[in-house]
Amino acid sequence: FLAMRLNTNIKNILYLPIRKVELGMNLKLDKEAAMFIPALLEMPQRERVLYGKDSVYFKAEKSRDLFYNKIQQMHDKEGVSAHVRKRILDSIFIMRYEKQIVAPSGYKNSNFVKSFDAITRNFDNLVDDLVDSFMSVKFVDPFCEGKNIESQSLSKREFQQYLIFLAIKEYGIHFTLFMSDRYVKSHNAESRRQLIEIYKKFNLNENRQHFAKIASEVFKKAARLKN
Repeated sequence: FLAMRLNTNIKNILYLPIRKVELGMNLKLDKEAAMFIPALLEMPQRERVLYGKDSVYFKAEKSRDLFYNKIQQMHDKEGVSAHVRKRILDSIFIMRYEKQIVAPSGYKNSNFVKSFDAITRNFDNLVDDLVDSFMSVKFVDPFCEGKNIESQSLSKREFQQYLIFLAIKEYGIHFTLFMSDRYVKSHNAESRRQLIEIYKKFNLNENRQHFAKIASEVFKKAARLKN
């Protein structure tokens, strides 16, 4: 298409150097899956940036991984009405997972993305890398109901931790970590780690069943992209 529009031989397009690549997938999920976006906490060697409850970015110097509410983005940027958005979100949730490579030198396999020809030849490998990046994300279970605590069963320290757990449940893990980063004057990473450990300690849902459903859709979509 580009060769036709530019009235040139396709070989002149295939070997043009690429400056930026975006590769991603839209995942059609149950509406409850919207809770997972703010529950995504870490990716290796990336800074987490939370935009409201609908978008999380994991930023590196020359690339970033994005998780966001596709329907909300369409509402904000493409004019989808609030009525249509509500009707969709009342039944399903569409999560967009996307890797943006700002410069090929920032990608671990830079030869895969240096030209259109390279992308075409290595597309299946790029999809596999996208899946690997998704599976590297660390999260907490947002559907945690909490363990049943029996009378006289906690030590003083455990009781204090349980009160912290109840506060996290009330305000949400993402807001609690935001408050920790804002008000703890030093050792922010250690404070975050302790809060996450307390949350997990009193969490019943330890089998990652909700994440497993999303991961299953990621693998299905990857297979379709490669075919």
